[in-house]
Amino acid sequence: MKPGKARKLAETMIAAARVLPLADRTVVAAGTLQYLVFWDADRLAPEPRRGAGGMRGVAADGVFTYRPHAGSVAVITAHPSAPRKIYSCSDQGEICLMNVEKEVFGMICLSNYPLYSLCQAPDNATCLYFGEGNGQLKAFDERAACLWDLRNMKMLKPKKLKVVKHKERVQSAYFSPSGSFLASTSRDNAVAILSVRDFNISCAQQNFGPWTTFKASWGWNDSDLLLGTQRGIQIISVDLKDDNISTTCKSRIESEHITEPLRLCAMHPYRVGYLACMGRKKVFL
Repeated sequence: MKPGKARKLAETMIAAARVLPLADRTVVAAGTLQYLVFWDADRLAPEPRRGAGGMRGVAADGVFTYRPHAGSVAVITAHPSAPRKIYSCSDQGEICLMNVEKEVFGMICLSNYPLYSLCQAPDNATCLYFGEGNGQLKAFDERAACLWDLRNMKMLKPKKLKVVKHKERVQSAYFSPSGSFLASTSRDNAVAILSVRDFNISCAQQNFGPWTTFKASWGWNDSDLLLGTQRGIQIISVDLKDDNISTTCKSRIESEHITEPLRLCAMHPYRVGYLACMGRKKVFL
């Protein structure tokens, strides 16, 4: 890692992040309290400008800041087939759509409840799925990660396919790139890995460190899990053999330029080896 690949993007804690699906450049989007911040990591020199539509879009060394939300940004998403349409939601129930060319935001939905989840189908850029704070589809136990089959769900009391239990509150749950595994992390410093093809196959690892806010992210394949640490990234190798999931601490990436504990790693969808690591207020590329 080089010194120029670290940026402080916020004065408050970064709550959401995404590497935009752009094949020709590396752009990191981060969400904080009311603000969306974009870091064009390939920009060579600052270019002062102002965004349209009443939003603040000042570029300082490739960093653009906007204020489209009234609350804390919870999720940022952009579809690979339409990467210049960027959606974001907040705990104030807002879903905003950004037109990148015009630097204009539009509120496309306002819910009476906080919005904490937002995603798009891999094969359809026109559909947007979001979860409201009062939704029927939720886990009442914070120590569990639950799976449902959306194709056969009932409106009331939907039947869970599988419940992955933790001793403490679940921090995250992510499917592997092929969808074969689910990795969940919790505040007890544990990572649980479940085979989606056979729910009876699972593995749990614990005691990765004293930190309590990390979220395990999959790499570019189903065999590598990335965990942010105090000064770097721990890579865990995942292997399925003879109906057993095994994990080993494969390697560790550290840098003197990482000055904050890393909470989440976001992979560049097109550039293998490029990833953005989120600290409390900084992003390390």
